[in-house]
Amino acid sequence: MPAKAPVAGLLGRATALYRQGRLDEAEACCRQACAAAPEEAEAWHLLGLCLARQGDQEEALDCLRRAVRMAPAVARYPANLGGILDQAGRREEAEAAYRQALALDPGHAPSHNNLGMALQRRGGLAEAESHFRQAIACAPGVPGPWLNLARVLLELRRSAEAEAASRRALALQPDLPDAANDLGIALLDQGRPAEAEACFRRALQLRPGFAPDHNNLGNALKDQGHYEAARGEYLRARELDSGYPDAVYNLGLLQLLLGEWEAGWAGFETRCLPAMQNRANKVAAPDYGCPRWQGEDLAGKTLLIHGEQGFGDQIQFCRYARVLAEQGVGVRLVCRPELARLFRSLEGVEIHGGSNLAPRNSDCWDFAISLAHRLDTVPATVPLSQGYLTADPAAAAAWRERLAAYPPGRRIGLCWSGNPGFAGNPRRRVPFGLLARLARAAPDALFVSLQKGEAAREAAAPAGMALLDAGRDLADFVDTAALMANLDLVITVDTAVAHLAGALGRPAWVLLPWVPDWRWLLEREDSPWYGSLRLFRQPAPGDWEKALDRLAAELRERAAT
Repeated sequence: MPAKAPVAGLLGRATALYRQGRLDEAEACCRQACAAAPEEAEAWHLLGLCLARQGDQEEALDCLRRAVRMAPAVARYPANLGGILDQAGRREEAEAAYRQALALDPGHAPSHNNLGMALQRRGGLAEAESHFRQAIACAPGVPGPWLNLARVLLELRRSAEAEAASRRALALQPDLPDAANDLGIALLDQGRPAEAEACFRRALQLRPGFAPDHNNLGNALKDQGHYEAARGEYLRARELDSGYPDAVYNLGLLQLLLGEWEAGWAGFETRCLPAMQNRANKVAAPDYGCPRWQGEDLAGKTLLIHGEQGFGDQIQFCRYARVLAEQGVGVRLVCRPELARLFRSLEGVEIHGGSNLAPRNSDCWDFAISLAHRLDTVPATVPLSQGYLTADPAAAAAWRERLAAYPPGRRIGLCWSGNPGFAGNPRRRVPFGLLARLARAAPDALFVSLQKGEAAREAAAPAGMALLDAGRDLADFVDTAALMANLDLVITVDTAVAHLAGALGRPAWVLLPWVPDWRWLLEREDSPWYGSLRLFRQPAPGDWEKALDRLAAELRERAAT
């Protein structure tokens, strides 16, 4: 007993010094305690914490491990060991240490929070959410778990819940810039850019000169149509942090939207950089066992083209496979399996439906979208704008026979929603009820629903419209292409249906939101990508009614001629 008293005093003094940030002195006290009582686990634990804060991670880990061995029932020892392992980049060991701490104390909020962050980093979003919620249940007044919950909910595309979690974090700590920033992102995802702008400006008040906040403010300004102000924020972010590729990427998208394609393509290439922070924008380079094409002469060589991103993107940019094939290049195209049958109509191109099926003997590879950059594409030089895919003749004949059973009149395809899992879909989607005005404008027409997914259920109540729900019979894009071959017109929102119609050279009218995706440019009614498309834009944010009124007037005029 008497020997413990000096050790207790040393540890008490070391703890006070550690909290004051006087780490050298705290370390000296801990070393004295360790020498006086080598079996005292707390002395090794505190020494490890002192060393870790001073950057000596290896000795710190040795001390923490020793403390864990000496006192295996104390939860905070493996919990803090996990924290130092995390700092050292040893993620799997850190996760194991957090789990060990939680096995000892299931109510240890910091371990739930830290384990949630470790899981989120490696993509275990559902389990991460569970641990953040358990951390909140154990310590509801701590803002950190609320902040982390908001971030994982943003990744899960549950922006309304992320908004609520961010607001709770701000209520607990109003000067928390990360919470203001994350609230802005949640609002932006819900199509509320003006409110998001206020949040990003608040974040910048709390931490001036922080590049990611300027980048996000740029996004909020762009989504309101304030394009030059957005450009200024992206440039400011780039100036503050030249290694921050998200701002370069977003500036590239803005430049593409404004028609500045030469600079825009170069900025868009940052999506391939490992440093990209926004996972939704990041594209991982595949391993095909050959180098990436850098624009060198391809004569006598085979290029493997990797389709990326969504169905619409792959349909839009597969044209370059045909362009290069026509130049005599050996071309292999890797695409999503659902598109493989459709893309087999690309002349001279070898199609592989999935990267696991791609051959390993190509000379080089590149992303399909990057080919627009490599080949110096600008609006005036877009290749194959009149179409480059063809519908399957037998499937088209089957649809022709089926449609012949309906009364004479125009056949007009409809698609009013894209992928609900895409964050921007609410801004692009047209409420189905608004489409009733099209029936009044074209009473002779048979409308044909091309809609798939959840939104297709709305076609069950077509509000006076003669509507054939064909979506349920469209197994893949080959079926959709065959049906389109028999339609007089397709009316669609910005989704893969629009790209398919354009790639087939079929007439289509595309409804676009006030701030469109970059590929549709601004103001013009035509598309350099697709000669058969006509664009109908919202005249103001959210105003589908006026856009549809103009489209309906065109339908009436066509009926009269």
